[in-house]
Amino acid sequence: MQATAEQVTIRKEWLGTGDSATYRTVDLMSELTRQSAQDWNVRHTATEIVKDCPHKDDRCEILSVFNWVRDHTRFLKDPYGTEMLHRPVELLKFIQNDGMTQGDCDDLSALTASLLMSVGYPVGFRVVSTRPDGRFSHVFGIVFAKGQWWPLDATDRIHPAGWQVNPQYVSRQFDRMVKP
Repeated sequence: MQATAEQVTIRKEWLGTGDSATYRTVDLMSELTRQSAQDWNVRHTATEIVKDCPHKDDRCEILSVFNWVRDHTRFLKDPYGTEMLHRPVELLKFIQNDGMTQGDCDDLSALTASLLMSVGYPVGFRVVSTRPDGRFSHVFGIVFAKGQWWPLDATDRIHPAGWQVNPQYVSRQFDRMVKP
């Protein structure tokens, strides 16, 4: 089933340029994640994903959500010159209807974070630059478990959960926690 324009919420907003646009984008990602984590369908999906994990097994639950997102998504860049943010609730509807959805790093990070937040995990986002000019170029989710923050980059099908870019190649970074 294909989604129609009537089924997808679109909000256009000028985010600015440079670092201020990046900070505003991450603020919007946090807001969408928090809202989606409280959605019944998101929580129901997350509980289905983790149902075979042993009781209170954080590692199993986090890996199950991470792998599920990675298996049901395809990385796709935003339109040229445009920053698009897709609501995790809507990405989940595409997966449930079509078995798959597409999005860029901010979309897949917000989807992963909303599923994990809905089953009780503190989450956030790590924004990095690997560029010589220091412009931020990538974002991925982070989840708090077992006393530390774990990176979760579902855009990369090669590396496992917990992998992140080697710090020697990161010129700048910041973390933003999603407030409950």
